[in-house]
Amino acid sequence: MALGCIQALRCNSNHCPVGVTTQNPQLVAGLVPEDKNKKVANFHFELLNSLSEIMGSMGISSPDHLHPWHIMRRTNPTEIKHYGEIFEFLNDGDLMKENLPETYRRAVNSASADQFEHETRQ
Repeated sequence: MALGCIQALRCNSNHCPVGVTTQNPQLVAGLVPEDKNKKVANFHFELLNSLSEIMGSMGISSPDHLHPWHIMRRTNPTEIKHYGEIFEFLNDGDLMKENLPETYRRAVNSASADQFEHETRQ
């Protein structure tokens, strides 16, 4: 957003109308790094300030103390769950084990350093 993204949803088409995600020289010409770097820096500065304020209001002094149960999400019009209830929490090394957690098995098994194609087999 800070770079000027208008969410045209054409990121993977090489036709980003504002030049953020394209290699087309005519579209990239509208992307002026000297102007955008200040906007990106300001965005990150304000984001970190906001995060610090939210964490402080939760009594959390470091991102290391932030856990899935601190983040809530509405799952339907009448129900709110914390991320620990929605997503399977992983411990260090869980994805390296032979017996993978069920919710991650398909993604881990389809990952490949040799290709970017999605593997449909399990």
